[in-house]
Amino acid sequence: MNLSQYIVNNPLATLADVQNYSKSILSNTDNLREYLMIKGKWGNVISHTASTTDVLFNAASGIVHKATKEQPISFDPNTTNGAAHLLMLDAFVKFGDINTVDKAEIISFAITKPFKNTTRANFNAAKGIFTAKQIAFVAGKDIVVTLNNTLPEKVAVTTWRVEAGFEDENTGRAVQVQNAQKYRINMQGKKSGNYELRIPLLNVDFSVELA
Repeated sequence: MNLSQYIVNNPLATLADVQNYSKSILSNTDNLREYLMIKGKWGNVISHTASTTDVLFNAASGIVHKATKEQPISFDPNTTNGAAHLLMLDAFVKFGDINTVDKAEIISFAITKPFKNTTRANFNAAKGIFTAKQIAFVAGKDIVVTLNNTLPEKVAVTTWRVEAGFEDENTGRAVQVQNAQKYRINMQGKKSGNYELRIPLLNVDFSVELA
């Protein structure tokens, strides 16, 4: 799930909500097998797969299968699979195959915050929030953006072709801005018409002109 999908599923989410969103998943690059091998306890888990009568056969077989196939393992207590995997860890602790410290470490490195570095501009862009200025563009010219105040973060000014009756079209021409100064957007090859310059922040003081 990417940021846009998260926001669609959670339309009332704030930037803080997005940054703090976490999911429990043991990634392939930091999988359970590698952790237990480093700890010298992978053999303990495998030993329970030797006999179907072993009380931990099902738990061990499930983890061995997922670990060897590099399939993600969840420890989210709010999901059926996550709750089951937590019970498996508890069983391994009970039988002495791992200890409570091992369990805590496994759970901790299984938690990830995929959107923790989301900026205000990233958030606004995903929600379609921006400050815009329109300009009647003439082919052969460039567009100059004058930023009158320094922004709290570097953002991209994007250029959109706007025409009545048609969906707004991102032209693919943009410039990164932050400091209060002039910025040039190369519009070579673009047709004359109405264009809109968008900055993914609210109440930005800027102007646009042809050059």
